[in-house]
Amino acid sequence: MSYWGKPFAALLLLSISYGLIIYCVMVEGMSSAPPEWQGLASALLNVSTQIGTAVVLAISTAVSSSTANTNILTATKDDLVAGYRNAFWLIVALFALELVIAVFFVHDLPRATQPQPQPPEQHDVQLDAMKIINDLQDLQGSEP
Repeated sequence: MSYWGKPFAALLLLSISYGLIIYCVMVEGMSSAPPEWQGLASALLNVSTQIGTAVVLAISTAVSSSTANTNILTATKDDLVAGYRNAFWLIVALFALELVIAVFFVHDLPRATQPQPQPPEQHDVQLDAMKIINDLQDLQGSEP
């Protein structure tokens, strides 16, 4: 099996799907937060993405190393491939678990509504203008 067969196709699919998934998660997370909380929502999404990626990488590396069961410097090609295969299937299982959680446990999230700008009240503007005119007339009438 060459690199351009299955490994390249799997890595290409993983790269494209990861980019699309992260974009969708960010849009969904940001649109469900009210405007005054969108900065915090963005920070939490980014931090959880970075920490989750680091944890999964550590776990998959541990699975890969324990499967090879030898020193990485002296391991044969078959030992390494077996370790990488197990790490790959672990990641596939975690993605399947995420899919089950998303489909069955995450339901319609409430959407934050954008406040609609209110036009200025004509009545209030007219009352303010009338008050200013009355105050000016009082000032003129009170002069000696």
